Amino acid sequence: MVLNVEKIKLMTFGEPVTGSIDIFIDGVKIEVVNQMKYLGMWLDPLLNFSLHVDYAAPTAQRTAAGYLDFSMDGKESRFSLV
Repeated sequence: MVLNVEKIKLMTFGEPVTGSIDIFIDGVKIEVVNQMKYLGMWLDPLLNFSLHVDYAAPTAQRTAAGYLDFSMDGKESRFSLV
């Protein structure tokens, strides 16, 4: 198996790490990140999922609004998305 070292990222979870983390693979320094998307889920060091909710909520709201507009077929909706 060949690793694409340019795509590898490093993120620590839990308490912040003091100092710097320098990890090299084949002479290439691995980038340290504070947030990343993994399998469609946005992750942050505290794993509280607020980053993912902030990203996904507007998309879900637009999708739901589209379904409501489609299902009402031109009639006024009694539902609202806040």
